[in-house]
Amino acid sequence: MNVPAGDIAALYQAEVRRLRAFVRRIVGNHGADVELTGVELEHVADPRPTPETIVMHRRELRRLLEAIAALPERRRQAFVLKRIEGLAYDEIAERMGISRNTVISQVVAAMAQLDAMLEPV
Repeated sequence: MNVPAGDIAALYQAEVRRLRAFVRRIVGNHGADVELTGVELEHVADPRPTPETIVMHRRELRRLLEAIAALPERRRQAFVLKRIEGLAYDEIAERMGISRNTVISQVVAAMAQLDAMLEPV
């Protein structure tokens, strides 16, 4: 299972009482408490993204923005209004002065074109 470190820490915090109760039942010692301190805390993964991850995400975002900018004007406008600004098809149609079906076909075509442009390198 591939779970981000921050999710593991959150899961641990949410389940710590049940985990302790489970361990106490197994070892038969109801007075034992285990605390993470000092050295143990150094081994807990930092949930913040690494510099490498930040660079990778910025590079992917730049690729996406460049691909969106390369779309034909009407297709780009319909895509941005729908997928980025979250407008309804009817609102986009009214704003752009085109039919709802044309908006839908432009958004679908934009997604297909972006998918082809953004295939892994």
